[in-house]
Amino acid sequence: MDQRSNRAEIIDHLSFSLILGFASGIVFEAVVHVSPYVFIGIGIVCFVFGVFLKAKSIQQKVLFGGIFIFAAFLGGSRLSASRPDPSVFAGVVGQAASITGMAEEPIVKTTGVQFVFDTPSGVNISVSTVPGMHIHYGDAVTVSGPLELPQNFLTDQGTEFDYISYLYKDDILYVMRHANAEVLSSGHGNWIVAHLIPLKERIVQSFRRVLPEQDADLLAGLNLGEKSAIDKDFRNDLVATGTIHIIALSGYNVTIVANALRDFLVDVLGLSARIAGIFGGVGIVLFVVMTGLQSSAIRAGAMALIGLFARGKGRTYNAFRALLFAGFLMILWNPKYLVYDVSFQLSFLATLGIMFITPILEHSFRRVPRKILFIFTLRELMSVTLGAMLGVAPFILYKMGTFSFISLIANIAVLPAIPFAMGFGFLAGVVGWFSIGLAYPLAWVTSKLLLYVTTLVTFFAKIPYASVTLKHVSLLLCLSLYGIIVMLVFRAWREYDEKK
Repeated sequence: MDQRSNRAEIIDHLSFSLILGFASGIVFEAVVHVSPYVFIGIGIVCFVFGVFLKAKSIQQKVLFGGIFIFAAFLGGSRLSASRPDPSVFAGVVGQAASITGMAEEPIVKTTGVQFVFDTPSGVNISVSTVPGMHIHYGDAVTVSGPLELPQNFLTDQGTEFDYISYLYKDDILYVMRHANAEVLSSGHGNWIVAHLIPLKERIVQSFRRVLPEQDADLLAGLNLGEKSAIDKDFRNDLVATGTIHIIALSGYNVTIVANALRDFLVDVLGLSARIAGIFGGVGIVLFVVMTGLQSSAIRAGAMALIGLFARGKGRTYNAFRALLFAGFLMILWNPKYLVYDVSFQLSFLATLGIMFITPILEHSFRRVPRKILFIFTLRELMSVTLGAMLGVAPFILYKMGTFSFISLIANIAVLPAIPFAMGFGFLAGVVGWFSIGLAYPLAWVTSKLLLYVTTLVTFFAKIPYASVTLKHVSLLLCLSLYGIIVMLVFRAWREYDEKK
């Protein structure tokens, strides 16, 4: 091994020790609920000891171990520092309260307006108003109503939804239902977000101009992650068939947008790779911000930005390193993503499955045709879908208690139409800004593609025992299943390397 390779390997080990240690410290502090300051003495001693010794094998291990322990201390401290103060408003729980703060992006429903309410104390409140309230992002608002603690609830599948953790990742400790809201002033939010939200609303309105309401709502879910207006029964069908990710603005949707943007800038506009990378990066950031900074979208967007940077510098893009770096930046910014955000966890696990399981499956499926009708990449679609499924299945069983037997077939049948529906739908919406007549052909194609998706999802969901619900799946079983998957993947990779 030459000196450059040895240096690169050491850097990889140092980076892995830092990231894994930081993440372990977050998990330790979250699970044990004990401040990790006990790590500080051991961490500093190991770090100093490792730095001042010569770079031999045993000393390197001491160095990596010291960095791991010290990073664990930093990770636990970061989570501890990010926790909102639970004593704020604790004295008025169960009573009528009047609180002033700023409104985040609202969701308008027939029953009222729902929004996250930021208070000066750093403790957020989930507010649902009475009908007739008019709230916009960045409004300084006084809300009045009964203040309550959030409670977990049962889903339609009969499993418990951890609503408390779902809110806690955004520093939301309280809920206020049937509240009255008085707008004091406007324009207090982020300037960029304040201009992107109306753009998103205009895009959704354009979808509704050129498409039937149900199709427009589904298209808004595919392109923008707007799933609040999607029919409840159809959403349950998406869950039953394992295709709910298509409206969750997962990495799959962001990748489609990033690839389409890159192809447009390079192939259509003829920009150089460097200039296209700059404009593409800005476009990805604006898209992720406009769609609400969902954690799965942030992860996919960060990886896409790293890929653009690597290509612009003429460097090799390593997807695993990009995933670790993107994840590290995210938990550095908000450590609660790691332990309280199911979307982040699923996105990370699915990506790992695609990286390490998909290549094995693709090799195993070598007798499956690469393409059908010269368009649909059957082998790749089967491998990627199954790889992502195996990556998330144990965690879904543990966290949600559901397992879809029909998921692989449903995804293979549905996913080929998604990029075309997103593309034609977006073009129909843009053209619809100027002329509904000119947008009609595009809207017609989009409607047929969405009809194909909804028909298949509904069909597969009605198959008996398409999905099962298992209650009280233990964490030990989840970890055991992942242990089995890791061993099988490791063995498969080793056999694959030996055959080369």
